[in-house]
Amino acid sequence: MSEFTTLFSAPPLMVEKYSGEIKSIKKYAENLTYYESRTNSSSDNTFVLNEECLVDLKKFIQDSILQYTTKVFQTDHPFAITQSWITKNTSDSMQEIHSHPGSVISGVFYIDCPKNSGCIEFNRGQSTFEIQINKDCYNQWLSDRYAMIPQTGNLFLFPSNLLHSVKKNESNQTRYSLAFNSFPVLPVGDIDFLTYLY
Repeated sequence: MSEFTTLFSAPPLMVEKYSGEIKSIKKYAENLTYYESRTNSSSDNTFVLNEECLVDLKKFIQDSILQYTTKVFQTDHPFAITQSWITKNTSDSMQEIHSHPGSVISGVFYIDCPKNSGCIEFNRGQSTFEIQINKDCYNQWLSDRYAMIPQTGNLFLFPSNLLHSVKKNESNQTRYSLAFNSFPVLPVGDIDFLTYLY
């Protein structure tokens, strides 16, 4: 019997469900001012998780980041949330493919995610092989894209350099989500291994 070993793998996507109250978060999101891009709208405030009304949500996110770093990096080294903003996707809006430079772990919390308001799609960026043998093959080794349909209250954590996009909102309702970046608290790394940052 042959044995298959996965040699290298991308850091995982983590999904966590928020059990706290969301109605007041949605009300906060609805009353923010937004600037429009070509494809959707983002809050003028890019530090929303510093707001007093989001203190419980921020603690939940920080606890989830610790859970992620403990599992993936095998450390309890603290990470700081750097910037955080709310994205508003009205009907027919979307978000083009992008990553989050200047960050290590990024995340999205779904404040209000109506049905058919757009999945998030993660993209490998470069095919594993430069030849397609079976167009219907979507396994852990060969898939170039991976789509997730979020639900209200979901938190997604993922590596910041992972390319991702948001598909078109095909509902007649507005979707609100809160995105954020995070970075290890300095100093971090190892002097002897020449990886020290301070």
